[in-house]
Amino acid sequence: MAILFITRPEPAATRFLGQVQLAFSDTLQAEFAPLVVIEPIAAPLNIVPAGIILTSENGAVQAALLGLGRGLTAWCVGDRTAKTATDAGFTAQSAAGNADDVIALLLRERPAGPLLHIRGEFTRGDIAARLTAKGLPCTDLIAYRQRPLPLTKKARAVLAGQTPVVVPLFSPRTASLLKGMGNLTAPLHVVGLSQAVAVAFSGVAVQSITVSTQPDGVAMTAATCRVLATLGIR
Repeated sequence: MAILFITRPEPAATRFLGQVQLAFSDTLQAEFAPLVVIEPIAAPLNIVPAGIILTSENGAVQAALLGLGRGLTAWCVGDRTAKTATDAGFTAQSAAGNADDVIALLLRERPAGPLLHIRGEFTRGDIAARLTAKGLPCTDLIAYRQRPLPLTKKARAVLAGQTPVVVPLFSPRTASLLKGMGNLTAPLHVVGLSQAVAVAFSGVAVQSITVSTQPDGVAMTAATCRVLATLGIR
């Protein structure tokens, strides 16, 4: 058997486990080990945006808390973020990809500005600066922090044990955080959201590393299921 090591915070952790479980008749052994906790930041809203950019579900949640107008267009990194934005009352447009895809979509559509990228402390892609340089004025608003969490004693034991461990990693930062915790001596099978995640985890001895075919939850679920299947989960 293998252990599915889930590093996402709630509610994403439970949702991901549920999606993976749908593919198997076996009962999955899972260890919940969130590497970060999301903490809102009291950020002043200094502009009235004509549209917002959201590169995470957490950004969509914080955008709603800012009291921005219902119906405001939200340009979203992917479908899950777009659904969260829609549920919050925004008119969501999904780029179905990553930061580069959001930028490409906005440069094609060229909406009226100004735009506001509502994000966490740690992000990739430098979206606001790149759009501004291309003639689409955009400002960053840091609305939440991703505070690192220590691993529990049980989680550390899993990572230092003999049982194969499947570790889906959804960002380069969480990959770097886990890598820095050391004593990762279990047979590890890593599933990375992107090549950047795989690079961030380089230098750790692993049994296998699989990169998702697309940087989204559906592809990550499918990739994780494939790896679990190779380890005998049915």
